[in-house]
Amino acid sequence: MSSKKNERFWDKVLEAVKEVVSGEQFETWFTKTSCAAIRDDEIVVEVPSKFYSEWLRRQYLEVIKQAVQRVRGVDGASISFQIAAIAHAGAVGSLPRTAALPRRSSSRDRGTQDRDRLPLNPQYTLENFVVGASNRLAHAASLAVIEDTGRVYNPLFLYGGVGLGKTHLLQGICHAVRKQQPDVRIRYIPCEQFVNQFIAALGKNRLEEFREQHRRLDILVIDDIHFLASKDHTQEEFFHTFNALYNNQKQIILSSDSAPKDIPTLEDRLVSRFKWGLVCEIEPPTFETRMAIVLKKARLYGVEVPDDVVEFIASAILVNVRELEGAVTRFLGFARIMKRPLSLETAKEALGELVSSAQRRVTIVRIVDLVTEHFDVRLADLQSKKRNHSIALPRQVCMYLARKYTKLSLAEIGGFFGGRDHSTVIYAVDKIEQLKKNDIELRSALQSLERRLES
Repeated sequence: MSSKKNERFWDKVLEAVKEVVSGEQFETWFTKTSCAAIRDDEIVVEVPSKFYSEWLRRQYLEVIKQAVQRVRGVDGASISFQIAAIAHAGAVGSLPRTAALPRRSSSRDRGTQDRDRLPLNPQYTLENFVVGASNRLAHAASLAVIEDTGRVYNPLFLYGGVGLGKTHLLQGICHAVRKQQPDVRIRYIPCEQFVNQFIAALGKNRLEEFREQHRRLDILVIDDIHFLASKDHTQEEFFHTFNALYNNQKQIILSSDSAPKDIPTLEDRLVSRFKWGLVCEIEPPTFETRMAIVLKKARLYGVEVPDDVVEFIASAILVNVRELEGAVTRFLGFARIMKRPLSLETAKEALGELVSSAQRRVTIVRIVDLVTEHFDVRLADLQSKKRNHSIALPRQVCMYLARKYTKLSLAEIGGFFGGRDHSTVIYAVDKIEQLKKNDIELRSALQSLERRLES
């Protein structure tokens, strides 16, 4: 079968796949596939890398088989995968070229220079990272990047709520790369520090030095890239830094609290580039993963914790991995200082305040309950398409309070209220901020609601 026919056939298969997977799953795993060959008893699917083939085989093989059967009208064809040849980075003609920079230093110099630029937590290694259903893809992608930097998963973009392990994974990659390839030029930097250094370089007329530091790297790792929001000049600088690295097949690894499209005021051209590689969401850990994290943290201290204590801590801290690990440290420290046994009673005494605080944490459901009661509206109204003032105002108040009191992303908040997008949430927050300056009644209502949320 000709390549054109293969292409048309695969387009139909992908249309069938689209109907049974989410948009994000389709964009991540299927848009970079193609049909290499069609035989009577076999379909050969071309994928960008071994990681793709393994993941598709494990997670989506039946989906692909059913889609192929639907298109061909016959059953029985097997699915195999082959790895595509990787084009040289110089073939990427859509990227603007950046100005030439001074000659790269020797590998020995590079290793010495960059060791000082890795302010890493020694505990944040991949060996210490607990893998579960909520972070399995992000962990697997991190391992793949270490094995084959700068090629397929470029950039690697990890996103998720606060304290879910993004920084741990990023620093774990850095530790592993430094151990395996000591001469690789790698830099880990929080985005706020990147912004501050750029501003300082501007003020001191040392932009070329700043660019040299970041554009001659083999791997650039930036934590909390959402900090670029609303910083137009820094976005412009990072855009060119991204291009310089990408054009030279250098690895870019980013983390954020939101998906690229949900970072407010981020330029479209950056959003597009952030989605070029692999975008992985890290979700809150399941109960089983939380238990594994508690056990792992305790074992780092050389301690075995009883099962009932593990279950107690894992049940109390539901979302934040950092808080979960902190609870283990607090429990063990309390038991040691107070000379108490590692028992459930000791855990309850040590963590009582922490547990009650976690249990009181504001949720969007609690916010909606209070707002609907105050404004005498129904949740169904808030989630409907109604735009009249009596519905729109309490909906905007909910979004404002959810943004202030929860760790939900803009997209998650909008999604709760009838599938609205992040821009609607931004508008609602801004609107309430403006209204409360002059509307005494609204300001009083907000104060009352906030007191009840905080009580």
